[in-house]
Amino acid sequence: MKRRIGVCRALDTFRYFTLWKTFLQGIGYEVVLSGPTNRNTIETGSRIAPAELCLPTKVFLGHVIELAKKVDVLCIPRIVCRRTAKDLFFGCPKSLALPDMTRALIPTLPSTVELIIDERKSSEAGSFHRLAQDLGVNSGIWRDALQNARIANKEFLPENLSDYSFRSRKESIQETDSENSLLIGVVGHPYLLYDRELSLDLLDKLCKAGAKAIVPDGKGNSLVQKVPKELLTNWIFETELIEGAMGLVEQKQIKGLLLASSFACGTSAVTNEVIRRLVKQRRPSMPVLTILLDEHTAEAGLMTRLESFVDLIRLRTKQ
Repeated sequence: MKRRIGVCRALDTFRYFTLWKTFLQGIGYEVVLSGPTNRNTIETGSRIAPAELCLPTKVFLGHVIELAKKVDVLCIPRIVCRRTAKDLFFGCPKSLALPDMTRALIPTLPSTVELIIDERKSSEAGSFHRLAQDLGVNSGIWRDALQNARIANKEFLPENLSDYSFRSRKESIQETDSENSLLIGVVGHPYLLYDRELSLDLLDKLCKAGAKAIVPDGKGNSLVQKVPKELLTNWIFETELIEGAMGLVEQKQIKGLLLASSFACGTSAVTNEVIRRLVKQRRPSMPVLTILLDEHTAEAGLMTRLESFVDLIRLRTKQ
């Protein structure tokens, strides 16, 4: 009987799930993914988390508790530093300590292993090799498992982990009837945008408010080179947001930009300001709205803000 290893449907799982799942299956484990976030997940995580933690991290803790009794071992990522082209970028400051924090806050955890990605010290392949060794796999099968995982992950989209009807990645802007559709770009971490409970159905609500939400396609790898160096961050996922935002701003059909963040996210406070400055330089008249989400955000208030934002843009486009 295969041992069961748990992966939380939160944080960077929305970027790397297929990579992790295919690798772990390839070395002989049965992967158990926690269910979609619900209100109980949020409340459970929030009860044990320090108040200064961001909402997605609290939700991660809720998923850990959900999985704890269902698996033999829990896999917790620690993304410290990744190399992009010739530059090194760091992960989220709070997620750097995610395994330590999780064990400290939930002492009744089952056995845990860490996937430590720190390309200052070793390659990604070396990180997966160590993970395989920690899981008791000492043969060379990990190499084939990693190769297959990398191939599989090329087809993965963050929304695969949600039941969203929203599918902006499959709709090119050119195919949209821009005369009848108000296009608004939406920028935010995948674990926020594509978790329906966490985002309070933000993308669907924007559509109900009368706009079509367009998210970055994740293919603007060269766009960041157009951003002034002094405005770049040293955080890999925040740079990803800047890159995505600039790709949207360059599309003239997009009339507004919505920045979705979670309350207490220190990196997004910097990143959102960088994006606002870049928008002011390139499209001074483009409206920008920042939405901060936490466990107390009310759906009615969110809907009111989105409707007001859409109405404002419509008025501007008619002038």
